[in-house]
Amino acid sequence: NASVEDLSHFMSMIFAGGVYDGHRILRTETIDEMLRPQNREVPLDRNFHVGLGWMLSTLGRNTIQGGGVVAHHAGATRLFQSQLYVLPEHKLGVVVLANSSAARQVVDRVATEALALELEVKTGIKQPRVQAIPATDQPDAKEDLSRLAGAYTTLVGPVKIVDKNGKLKAEVADHTLDLTRRVDGLYSLDYALLGLFHIKLGALSEMGLSVQPVAGHDALIARLGEQEMLVGDQVSPPASLGEWRKRLGDYEIANLGDDMPLVKRIRLVEEQGFLMAELTMSDEPDQEVRTYLMPLSDTNAIVLGTLRDGGTNVRTITVDGEERLAISGYQLRRMAR
Repeated sequence: NASVEDLSHFMSMIFAGGVYDGHRILRTETIDEMLRPQNREVPLDRNFHVGLGWMLSTLGRNTIQGGGVVAHHAGATRLFQSQLYVLPEHKLGVVVLANSSAARQVVDRVATEALALELEVKTGIKQPRVQAIPATDQPDAKEDLSRLAGAYTTLVGPVKIVDKNGKLKAEVADHTLDLTRRVDGLYSLDYALLGLFHIKLGALSEMGLSVQPVAGHDALIARLGEQEMLVGDQVSPPASLGEWRKRLGDYEIANLGDDMPLVKRIRLVEEQGFLMAELTMSDEPDQEVRTYLMPLSDTNAIVLGTLRDGGTNVRTITVDGEERLAISGYQLRRMAR
């Protein structure tokens, strides 16, 4: 929580090597280390780099090229969205704040468009136009069909890629998208409303997708230009849901206290052998958030994120003789049927 003026002073301190208004706030060596990629040796991170407290890569049409290190960080609550970008090499920066919870894409686009114009005015460096990679007229190879088809845990929740008569389809949050093979061998996403009207998906349409074996994972990799990023991992249903099958149903938070009720409904369901958690958010009652819940034992499970073997722990506890689910400090009590 800060103002544009506060954050502009922060950027000035970064550009001055840790000094602001005659006072040293951070050592220059600390600034340099914050802006150095810390994860070059992490295979699953591909070439998507992060510093200390800074993101150093972007995956989208807003990527700034030719300006050296691009460091950025966003912020958000239910009441605002914010984005801060800096080009330390050229001492250029932008911060955009919006008093709207729905302005995430807006603040990012405004910030990067402004930064690109600043860079062009100061240095003459112009941003290249993103060239669309055309689709191939060759049929999908059988090995591609078998390699890509499956269930995935991803940044946006569960995704299924299915082979329908030699064509790959992605099932994402009640929508079915076509996976179209490009001339570079990667697959792009395409959505046809009612099967007739093709709708552009913004940066999603420009990304190329592939499944690659990385560090023991069948990783779903997105690529835009030279930038790659892990977006998902192929998963298989557990051999058995065990005691978790008895816990299917609706839940409520038993120890909400004075916290803001962010979640309106919590439900555990079984779907094609998977244990699924379905959440309805209070501020978006028409949208449902779904995720895989992978049992580790009869009393422990993890909420899957981007990878199949990592996530927030869920465990069973007993309170006053009643079994509850504990996650991130909250206790979930099963509601009466």
